[in-house]
Amino acid sequence: MRILCLRAPRISSGLALFCVGVILFFPWGGCRDTWNRWTRGVQPGVWLDSDRRIELEGMLQDEIRVMLEDLAAEVRIEPEPARIDPATRGLIPERNGRELDVERTLALVQEAPRGTRVAPQFRSVPPAVTSTDFPEHPVYAGNPNRRAMALVINIAWGEDELPLLAEVLARHGARATFCPVGVWLEGSLANRETLAALVAAGHDVGNHGWRNRPMDRLDAAELAEDLRRASSILEEVAGIRSPYFTPPYGAISSEMLEVSAREGYRTVLWSLDTIDWKLEGVPRIVSRLLSRAHNGAIVLLHPTPQTAPALDTAIPALLADGYRLVTLSELLAPDFP
Repeated sequence: MRILCLRAPRISSGLALFCVGVILFFPWGGCRDTWNRWTRGVQPGVWLDSDRRIELEGMLQDEIRVMLEDLAAEVRIEPEPARIDPATRGLIPERNGRELDVERTLALVQEAPRGTRVAPQFRSVPPAVTSTDFPEHPVYAGNPNRRAMALVINIAWGEDELPLLAEVLARHGARATFCPVGVWLEGSLANRETLAALVAAGHDVGNHGWRNRPMDRLDAAELAEDLRRASSILEEVAGIRSPYFTPPYGAISSEMLEVSAREGYRTVLWSLDTIDWKLEGVPRIVSRLLSRAHNGAIVLLHPTPQTAPALDTAIPALLADGYRLVTLSELLAPDFP
C-alpha cells in the first residue's frame, strides 16, 4: 500500500535568514511607542499657552506631568504678606501668590480635542500675614506691585455733576467707588436713584459717614451711631454693605480707627489728592493726576464741574501708560492681578 505524504513548500535558506532577521532586529518597540502616542497621546495641534508656546502633540501622561512640574517651578509667584508702611503707619495690603495646578492642567491637556489651545490652571497661594491681622490700620494705597488705581469719589454735594462723571467713566471703560454721606441719600429720592444707577453700572460704594463733618473728635458711641446710620441707608439704596469707610476730610483718630474696625470697616484714605474741590482749572487737575500717578494709587475726587472734563483727558493717558482704573474692592482684593 502506498502512503501519500504532503510536502510543504521549500523555503530557501536565504529567505529563512531574512525572516529571522526581521523578527530579531525590526524595531518593534518603536512601532509600539508610535502606536501608544497615536492612540493614547495628546491630540495633534494641541498646545499649552504659557509664557511660550509649548507643543504637546503625541505626549504621554508621564511626559506631560514631568513637563508641567518643570514649568511649575518657572511660573510660581510667591505671596506678599500684608505689612505696615513705616512712613504712614498705613496698611499695605497683601497679594496672593500663585502656583500651577499640575493635575488640573494635565487633565485639560489629555481631554483637549485636536488644534486646541490649553491655558495653564493656577491656584492662589495666600501669605501667612494678611490684612485681617491689622484691622485698625487705615489704607492709603493698594499693593505697589499692581499697575492699577482706584478713583474714590466722595459725595456730600454735586449731584448735578454725577451723570457726566458716569458718562465719562463709561466711555473709557473705567470703574470708580462712590462714597456718599448719609444725609445726601436721605434727603433726595433723585440722589438715591442716581447712586442705584451707578451701582447697576458696575461701580462700587463706600460709607462716608452720616454728615460731612470731621469725625476725629466724636466719642466712641457717636462714631458707632454715625457709621451704623449711614450704613443702613447705603445698604438700602445700593443693595450691598460696603466694607470701606472713607472719613470726611480724612480726619482720623485712634478711637475712630478702633470703632471703624469694630463695626466691620476698613478705613480708607488716599495717596493721590486731586484737590479738585478748589476748582483750580481742568489742566491743573489733569497735571496733578498724571504727574503723581503710581501703582496702587487711591485717588481722591469730588463731583465738581471740573472733575469729569479732567478725567476725560486724564483717563486715556493713564490707560495708555498701562494703568487699570478699578474699584476699591478690586484694588484691595488679594487675588487682583
